[in-house]
Amino acid sequence: MTKRVLIILNIILVIALIAMAVKEKYPERLQDKYASFKSNEPLYLKNRNYKVQMDLYQRYQQKGRIVMLGNSITGGVDWNELLGRDDVINRGIDNDITAGFLARMAYTYNVEPDLCFIMGGVNDLHAGIPAETIAANLAQAVNELREHGIKPIISSILYVTSPYPDLKRFNRSVKHTNTLIQAMCVDLEVEFVDLNSVLAPDGVLLDAYSLDGIHLTGAGYAKWREVLLPIIDRELD
Repeated sequence: MTKRVLIILNIILVIALIAMAVKEKYPERLQDKYASFKSNEPLYLKNRNYKVQMDLYQRYQQKGRIVMLGNSITGGVDWNELLGRDDVINRGIDNDITAGFLARMAYTYNVEPDLCFIMGGVNDLHAGIPAETIAANLAQAVNELREHGIKPIISSILYVTSPYPDLKRFNRSVKHTNTLIQAMCVDLEVEFVDLNSVLAPDGVLLDAYSLDGIHLTGAGYAKWREVLLPIIDRELD
């Protein structure tokens, strides 16, 4: 192979690499990572979804008897449609963590609800946040809600399934965290709802209820509804 041919091949390779980098948005991703590394802001504020929703929350005015507080799993459904009500306010934000919940509790209080269902912690675990911190954050949320005359109800963190990476190890951390959350609920005398008993009875989210290994299908939300309706009927109706 001549030197000229090698030069041409190298040029083609460089062009291909540049094209791939542009297509996959590597420069923007590296910039985001660098900005995130330099920033001293809390982890939840590095979530663009959080900032978008917080901006909207400042403009929302609707009141409701129920608030659903959580992450994308909570945010992924129209709760009024699912539960057949018109008084449920969705406070689920994609990729949010429990520290983010605490920082936006004002947007639960201003709804003036009677009940607040909370599910959170899976994103914390994914980010390497300790189980003890998750349980402590949820305990703080419970205490703050009670101070505002709102009854908290805590739901378990859901197990994951394929194609979620390293699911066996991750589900062990989910189990451990749920154990701490449930113990906290006993100590604070707050209701703990074990959604895994119906959605993941064998310690793995059932395929019928899994959209991508972590988020729920319509069938999964229907099962969640079956769990919630008796609680809502008991507490409100």
